[in-house]
Amino acid sequence: MHFTKSTKAVLLALLLSPALAPIIATADTISDLDQYFQSLYPATEPGATIAITRDGEVIYRKAFGMADLENDLANQPEMVFRLGSITKQFSAVAIMMLEQEGKLKLSDSITMYLPNYTPPSTTITIEHLLTHTSGIPNYTSLPGWMESKIRMPLNDEEMMAGWMDLPLEFEPGSKWAYSNSAYYMLGPIIEKASGMPYDKFVEERIFKPLGMNHSYYDHSQRLIPNRSRGYDKNPEGGFLNTTYLDMGQPGAAGALASTVDDMAKWDAALYTDAILPQSVLERMWTSYNLTDGSKTGYGYGWAVGEHNGHRIISHGGGIPGFRTEGFRLPDEKIYVTVLSNGAANGPDVAATAAVKAMLEEPYNIATVELDAEALAPYVGIYQGDDSKPHPVTIENGKLALELAPGAKFPLNALGQHRFVVPNSTMEFEFVAEEGQITGLNMLRLGWEPDRYQRVQ
Repeated sequence: MHFTKSTKAVLLALLLSPALAPIIATADTISDLDQYFQSLYPATEPGATIAITRDGEVIYRKAFGMADLENDLANQPEMVFRLGSITKQFSAVAIMMLEQEGKLKLSDSITMYLPNYTPPSTTITIEHLLTHTSGIPNYTSLPGWMESKIRMPLNDEEMMAGWMDLPLEFEPGSKWAYSNSAYYMLGPIIEKASGMPYDKFVEERIFKPLGMNHSYYDHSQRLIPNRSRGYDKNPEGGFLNTTYLDMGQPGAAGALASTVDDMAKWDAALYTDAILPQSVLERMWTSYNLTDGSKTGYGYGWAVGEHNGHRIISHGGGIPGFRTEGFRLPDEKIYVTVLSNGAANGPDVAATAAVKAMLEEPYNIATVELDAEALAPYVGIYQGDDSKPHPVTIENGKLALELAPGAKFPLNALGQHRFVVPNSTMEFEFVAEEGQITGLNMLRLGWEPDRYQRVQ
């Protein structure tokens, strides 16, 4: 999720893809979108920078809210934000660069590069790490890790020891499950294959050639000009400085930082062969197939999906104090990026609105009130690929969905069978068959739907 904005009162004529209807975003559309962003990010709270590009040109670039609450400094478009998991696309590109140079193969077992890593007897390949199909448990979901261990300065061996002896969640290649552990491990693999530290590889081989002069590996003690500070919501009201974490821990999974301007340069470069041939990039933007032939909706470092016939390549990020979002529409050459330092409204809200506005679709849809009788048919237990129960209940007059133990999300109604999590774009559509609710689909722009069957 990514970037900055500044309104230009110009008529924006967007190129027509042969298979699609004309797309025209007028000056009024951009003006309305700007007002919507202002409503999302109050001037006195942590905010965001937002950029929209078309054909490689920035057509909207603006900053909102505060960069430093204690020193009363406002966000500016030039501010540097931690990217979180948007880092994964840079790590994936680094792997593919090394593959092109003959320094590794995606089919290589990870033990060729991580000799001290002793997984189960089954083979885990580099491609399994890239596609989140390794079965390696996600370390940021392990009990106690994010509460305390995240602050410890651990080296690669110490990090991997945290999950190396845990059983795999599934046979590699058979399922998809997001794993920061897998992407962390790509860092030492890049180092082994290239002979360069991960941070130096990304900065020397990607950032510098593209003129991304304000992008960094964000070491904890590094001085970075124009840094926006990260915040968390205070349960008692207002905001708190975010918790400290050692930035060696996110590594290749989430330790990079950048600006909206540099991310616009990155997007523009992806239409060229500056970093990788287009054929290789298209391979990265192709959904990986599991061993049963089903698609994951994820390639190498990017989610791949579509919206109303428009291809979307996307990824977001979340790291203490920061949330980010980025959407690419390659056929229309539209890019939206939102970088946030802990604003109340998630960056996916602004980014989704921007994409829909550029496609001339409504984006600020009002919620409706449903009474207990209308909500009752949705109450039940739903089960997805994780085989875990996800109860839907009524609490305080609204539906509430438990996506993980202790993680309940209220659902606001958008209409019959359609709901949204407040301050986000996570939409849920209940499936009705012959008057009965039989399932639930999670809908996110750019991602394949997550499907849940009603089991009770």
